[in-house]
Amino acid sequence: MPYGPSVVGHKLPEPTFHTIRCYDFKFNDGYLSFALTCLEVWGRYHHLSREDFLREWLEVTRSYFLHVYLVRVENPPPGRFNHVRFHSARMSSLCYLPPSLRERIQQHLDARSPAFTIGYSIVPGGINQGEEYTHVQGAHVEAFVHTFRFPLPDTSNIDRTEILRAIVYRENAYREEATQKERDGNKN
Repeated sequence: MPYGPSVVGHKLPEPTFHTIRCYDFKFNDGYLSFALTCLEVWGRYHHLSREDFLREWLEVTRSYFLHVYLVRVENPPPGRFNHVRFHSARMSSLCYLPPSLRERIQQHLDARSPAFTIGYSIVPGGINQGEEYTHVQGAHVEAFVHTFRFPLPDTSNIDRTEILRAIVYRENAYREEATQKERDGNKN
């Protein structure tokens, strides 16, 4: 079974979809770690056999997804993933999503277990960073199903806030690197 994202489907215009897909490619490992830590997966399931874990995990993964809110970056450097940045994230119910999207997600989850869904929405940048944004319609969520390995690594000492800080740090590093490459390219 392949590891990596399974694209569930998109409803947003192509440039926005590709921006989110590129962003997910760069940062899904951090968001998946955040989601699994929020759900206390290691503490709750590490003692189970693979079969028992997969059976119990289906209940969780069919109920929740990690909803990541992104905002657009003004004058972004090259690299489509640099066009958005992290705003906030929260666990959300899959019931929040339109039935057709929810059904596609469940099909992907069943085919790729163990897996978890990360959904992205681009929201207005006028609200404070870190403040939860909950007024986005479910049709505006781009969802990707990501597999992970079992047995699970011990995440009992990981601080969820530190995971999000690391994602923001990586975003900033990628933007600075792209900006520097652009400047160096313009000097020649």
